[in-house]
Amino acid sequence: MKRREGLILWVLALVCVPLLVLSIMVAAAPHTSDFGCFWTSGQTLLEGADPYDTRGWGLRNAGTYPDAFGVERAPFCGPRWPYPLWTALFFTPWALLPLGVAAWAWQLLLLAGVTGGIAMVLRVR
Repeated sequence: MKRREGLILWVLALVCVPLLVLSIMVAAAPHTSDFGCFWTSGQTLLEGADPYDTRGWGLRNAGTYPDAFGVERAPFCGPRWPYPLWTALFFTPWALLPLGVAAWAWQLLLLAGVTGGIAMVLRVR
């Protein structure tokens, strides 16, 4: 391995390891992550409810939960579902799983994508 390639790998490790730790922390606190909001939209559709109903959306996102750093806070899903309906439809299969399981599966999928992207970049020289 050339010296430059070794340096690139060290820089990648220095950047990726803290991000990996942070992603594990976020997956362990799904109520306060954006995935929690997306999962809630899918769950809303599975219940036959309207994700654009502001009262129902507010009730589904009420309460406080510990975030990735252990700080109690409310989910940041906003006062109403802001995305197109197809986004909620995309998350209905994820909502068939319990939130904690779905969050870990989603995080693993994201990490696999990042790993694959880095591998492809390193192969192109």
